[in-house]
Order: sequence, then structure tokens, then C-alpha cells
Amino acid sequence: MSLPYHKSIRELMSRSPPMPEKELIVGWRGWLHRGDPRCSILPSDSLFSLTRTTEWMLREVFSCGEFWDGSSPSGIYSCKTRDGFLTQCDLAFSLVGEVYLWGLVIEHEHGYRAEYAYPKSLQVRPGFDPVRVMQLEEDYGVPVTFAEDLGRQREAQRVSPFMQQGVNLFAQANANQLRALLFMLMAR
Repeated sequence: MSLPYHKSIRELMSRSPPMPEKELIVGWRGWLHRGDPRCSILPSDSLFSLTRTTEWMLREVFSCGEFWDGSSPSGIYSCKTRDGFLTQCDLAFSLVGEVYLWGLVIEHEHGYRAEYAYPKSLQVRPGFDPVRVMQLEEDYGVPVTFAEDLGRQREAQRVSPFMQQGVNLFAQANANQLRALLFMLMAR
């Protein structure tokens, strides 16, 4: 569902997904975004999940699916803390942020799996295009800040599986050529 710019998260939640019975849970996660020069092949300015070709549509609640009951490994993953995300995530990412979680939320040792989510705030690495930062703020209606420590991401982070194998979903080009291009961009 698309939302006008002025809607708050509580208004957003009351429109379609059920309202939580208790306080919102806040977790930390990462996304890919084409404002990051390494991800310029992405098809839109939306946020994309790290592990699959899932697009977080602008001003829409992100849902893991209609019939999710928590018994499958699916769900919207997040860590409990920012440091937890930064130390546990071994995938390259464009930005990190806090996410509101609600619906069925399963707590794990280091994080959560949730039925519904929406970004609360976003942090981008130094060098991220400032125009895209302003666009992200407008598109998602959340604050976006620069975080210097994101520029010091571990060197060992690997490329997202969908960015390695699913790039051909975004373009009608040879997948091997696109992988080579992506690896060159990630090396910058």
C-alpha cells in the first residue's frame, strides 16, 4: 500500500497489517541501494534486501508473506544492536538502519525474525551521493545520516548471493560479464 508523505509509522501500521499488542520492536539490518556506486546496477532507487532480490517499496510496509507462521526460516531478519549487525554481517551492504518490527516477531540470541517491518532510520557510508541521501529521506520518510564507521567495513565481506547470481534478473546481459563488473565495482 502506498502512503502519503505525512503518515506516521503508527498510521502506516493501522492501515493494513495488524497493530501490535505491545510496543514496537526495533532491530538493525542492512540494505543495498544504487546510491552506492558498487550497486549502480540495481533497477530502482528502492532499498533491496541483502540476500535476495527483494525490493522494499517506497512508503510501503514490508511483509514476509501472507501465511508466515514462524515455523519456516523465512521472515524479516534484523540484529538486536547496530554493533551486532556490523560484527555479524559478512555481506557487503550500502547502508544500515533501524527497522520497526511487528506482527509475529521471533526473538533469537542476536536478533529477530518478524512478519512486518518498516525503516525507522538509515545510515549511509561516506561517499554516498548526497542527492540520493535526500531522496531516501523523502522516499521513506525517515532520517538518513552519514556514518563514518561504515567507510571502514571489513575487507572480507562477500558480495550478496543475489548480486552474484541474480543480476541477470535486472538486465538482459551475460551473467558472467555482470558478475565481473560487480566484482570490479566492489573492489573500489
